[in-house]
Amino acid sequence: MKPFKDSKHTKAGARFYIDQAISDDTAVIDLPKEITKHALSSLRLKEGNLFHIFNGKGGEYLCKLILPQNENATAEIIDYERPNTESSLDICLVQSYLSNEKMNFLIQKSTELGINEINIFKSERSSLKVMRTS
Repeated sequence: MKPFKDSKHTKAGARFYIDQAISDDTAVIDLPKEITKHALSSLRLKEGNLFHIFNGKGGEYLCKLILPQNENATAEIIDYERPNTESSLDICLVQSYLSNEKMNFLIQKSTELGINEINIFKSERSSLKVMRTS
């Protein structure tokens, strides 16, 4: 892969998850049918448009779309980027008790969004009633 440092081109908006290993010497990747269809039909990407692919192993690849000769498009890998996805903000969520189902969903989504701390408290209108036994 050749380094691609033209900053105006690194602003490619489309990102796709690829469930396959990508090695340092990979130059071209065949895109799955679902991604090809979404890129061409929904996003209306054209030949030469830039986009990112990632495989969940850290970092993402800046790619150029090559239109399909057959059914699937291919992606020419231009550069590897390791974007900083961690927020510099320290976010704390304060939430009253919820039912177990809703509380699990809240914790899951808060974690996905990067919430650093979750504080739970009992309020008069909490949906889960905490009873004291003495």
